[in-house]
Amino acid sequence: MKKKILKIGISCGSHVNGVNLKQIFLTFINNQLFESCIPILYNYLTIPSFRRKNDKMCNVRTTNICCAGESVKGSFNIMNISNKIDVVRQQIVKSNLTIDKFLYKGLSDLKAKEIDILIILPIPLLQQVKLELSNDRNSLPILVNDSFRIVKIFEPFSVKNIIEKIEILHLVLVNDFIITFPRIAILSAKPSTELITDAIQIAFQKGFFCFGVFDVKTFFGSYGYKKFDAAIIVDVASTNNESNIIYIGNSPFIVTIVNSNMLLSAIYLTIDLYKYRKL
Repeated sequence: MKKKILKIGISCGSHVNGVNLKQIFLTFINNQLFESCIPILYNYLTIPSFRRKNDKMCNVRTTNICCAGESVKGSFNIMNISNKIDVVRQQIVKSNLTIDKFLYKGLSDLKAKEIDILIILPIPLLQQVKLELSNDRNSLPILVNDSFRIVKIFEPFSVKNIIEKIEILHLVLVNDFIITFPRIAILSAKPSTELITDAIQIAFQKGFFCFGVFDVKTFFGSYGYKKFDAAIIVDVASTNNESNIIYIGNSPFIVTIVNSNMLLSAIYLTIDLYKYRKL
């Protein structure tokens, strides 16, 4: 059976800076990547001037294309997106918010199955991306770093809300990460409350392996996290996503949101997730 080469869309927005573009090109200097995927960059206007100023980046073979169907294997494909709105595909995107045209095109191609995976950078409005990918399901942003996954719950939250997140995370770990009996740790940035412990007890009675409540500050420092497959942090005060990949779980599509320095890791992660879903 012939191995399928996945088409990976990379949407970096119309305001991407030179640092991000340089990191993207440096990622694909490794020619071995072209054996695993066909990259398509949804950004055209800033590329020509950038390449003229960065001679080293010229080592990457590029092909200008007008649609995903024209993408070439073994080349870094750059989508030429005009300023005209594609009226036919406008209905595919359901958000009423203003959407970057490069992100819009990537989402449209993903939903039309013209690409297999979409990687978005730098990190845009997360809620907007969630809305576009939910397909009437509760999509769940999951921070992925190495072999661990984290979900964050912000106020206001309830017992029902926490249980719902536990159930969705469990489903994603089983279906997308192929973990048969996932163990989920429940963490809190504040002293444990009856509300959180009630949610854990109810979820455990439903058959979900969730344990807690653990203190956020000591949980990762003691290496206790290695006993678990994922964690849910309840009532977290702030978040730092720069060193993580945000995977949109419980979505019909494979989508990650990253900073440019995590692009290579995101490519390998999404390829694995795509293969896992096909098992």
